[in-house]
Amino acid sequence: MKSSYYIRNNATLAIGVIHSAVNINKSVSMAELSLLLPFLFDDKIVEMLNNENQYVTIPNLITMNKIALANFNDRYLSLLPLIYQSLSILLDVDAVSITNGKIIAKNMELFDNMIVDSGSRQLKNICKASERLFRIVDKEKLSDYYRSLKIEL
Repeated sequence: MKSSYYIRNNATLAIGVIHSAVNINKSVSMAELSLLLPFLFDDKIVEMLNNENQYVTIPNLITMNKIALANFNDRYLSLLPLIYQSLSILLDVDAVSITNGKIIAKNMELFDNMIVDSGSRQLKNICKASERLFRIVDKEKLSDYYRSLKIEL
């Protein structure tokens, strides 16, 4: 199941997303992370999220990116191994714990400088977009988005 989409995006980028999410809420559900990661690995959507002058909601992102998100289920499924790989790394260094399907920050200080030290513009952009996206969906009902994006498990 290694598509070019999966290969292009690596564990460091996913760790950056997890780091951003747990910095905002101290925890993030696996369902939320799995749903939002395909959005954050799309360059056009990241650009939209990083444009502070643009009003962004999940339905708005879906409507404005119908072509890019037409294969959303494939993206979703291809990124699941990457999520597990990233979580494995974070669990190994005791940066997070997982309880009842929630990823909980423990020692995320290990990764506080990761974004700056990496020198990766893509990582910085994804992390910035992550913060905005996770704030947008903070109190939203995710099951509706799973249905509207036609995710099949």
